Amino acid sequence: MRKFLVFAGFLVGNLAILFTALIFLVFYFPSHSPKKALAEDLQAVYSPNASYEKYLAFDVSSVPTGEISQTIIARDSRPKIVDDFFHHHASPMEGLGQTIVETADKYQIPFGYLPAIGFCEGQAGKVIPPESFNTWGWNIWGTNVHKFTSWENAIETVTKGLRKYYFDQGYNTPDTIMTKYTPSSNGSWANCVSQFLNELR
Repeated sequence: MRKFLVFAGFLVGNLAILFTALIFLVFYFPSHSPKKALAEDLQAVYSPNASYEKYLAFDVSSVPTGEISQTIIARDSRPKIVDDFFHHHASPMEGLGQTIVETADKYQIPFGYLPAIGFCEGQAGKVIPPESFNTWGWNIWGTNVHKFTSWENAIETVTKGLRKYYFDQGYNTPDTIMTKYTPSSNGSWANCVSQFLNELR
């Protein structure tokens, strides 16, 4: 009988320990398991309202929002370069940067040629025949003045013409373009265009 009581006590004690261990596993680990911790971290990362300072090596609050956007989103800076060029030279063509870049891409010529030639010929719209929108001296000789209906019309026509009559025929540098565009120049035209091409880079 004594042996039975000892065995029963041993069995009950072990069952109590086992039960305690099960209670611990059920109530403690679900809230502290590595899987749950990982899941919580992932939820924080992908949550729309997540605080990303936790996951970055620098304090986001110290960086202007605009700089973060420019770093993350790759943008075409060429239209701004053109508009900044026009703004710097007080040109009435400011705001046409996007049109110039898109048209240059359409006809596959470097975007800087339109503003550079436009400045050398007519100071980017400041010294041109009245209401002509022709700052490139395009088809102007003697008393003949070619007028465009708008800046957009002029940009389209001149860019297309540069492609067809110059670049397609091998005139693709300021020096070579000068020999056909303004053959009487002593080199100053090509120097002028080159100077502004460098400014637009």
